[in-house]
Amino acid sequence: MAKDAIMQSMKYLVDHGIRTGIFTNGLLIDKEISSVLANISYVLISLDAANNETYCKMKCIGLNDKYDYIKRIIDNILTLNSEKEKTSSNLDINIGYVVNQYNYLEIETAARISKSIGVRYFRLKMDIAVKNVLNDERRNIVKEQIENIKVKLEDGYFKLVEIHSISKIIESDQKRMFLQCFINQIFAAVASDGCLYACNYHANPNGVMLGNLLSNDMRSIWESFKSTNLKLCPKVCDPYKNRANNMLYQAKSIYDTVGANEFQTLVNNILSDSIGVVR
Repeated sequence: MAKDAIMQSMKYLVDHGIRTGIFTNGLLIDKEISSVLANISYVLISLDAANNETYCKMKCIGLNDKYDYIKRIIDNILTLNSEKEKTSSNLDINIGYVVNQYNYLEIETAARISKSIGVRYFRLKMDIAVKNVLNDERRNIVKEQIENIKVKLEDGYFKLVEIHSISKIIESDQKRMFLQCFINQIFAAVASDGCLYACNYHANPNGVMLGNLLSNDMRSIWESFKSTNLKLCPKVCDPYKNRANNMLYQAKSIYDTVGANEFQTLVNNILSDSIGVVR
């Protein structure tokens, strides 16, 4: 939607050695865009269906439901994969699939399509707002498809990643499991209404809004923000924020106990060990 700005920004980040990725529906990827994306670390394309009718039912309200969006996304991924192979890049092309009552029968088919067009990770998620909860019968069908993917499709390159526990409901995957939110001190979300929201999962008029970027500058909004009142937030949260906030809570407790210098030493040791593991 903002092609020139996004492509220039990505080039700038890559040129300065910053790991870069993008989440997209994949509909606007063309050859020119592919030449830029081939240089970043990952592209995650939200597919969420294997059938065009299902895709349109979920995503195309007000759009042309006769157009074959699935085919276009597949063709665009093939274009991107061709550019990746041509440049011998390390780009990971990933698929995001949010399981719900409309698409739960198409998971295995979508995974097969994804593997055939060069996708690296097939990422399954559930609706954390619990709007489309699956009953036991549907969860069993999902579980069977997950097992089939693991046995029949996974190999040294193509992998299934369960971001949430799809085949069974796990309380910690849905409920907020922390008392203080630290993660919103690190990033926020700019929504289409021009407002800056404290959480990327709830960037809407009912979410926690920091300010309006159409009438105020980013710095003044960000620096005036102190912390989120969790009473204003939904009771559900994604697994990443649950883990990250609990980790950061522990980090703050250690910092308050040992002081800045000792804490920095601990962080440096952790980073050093992590680099060793990666190598």
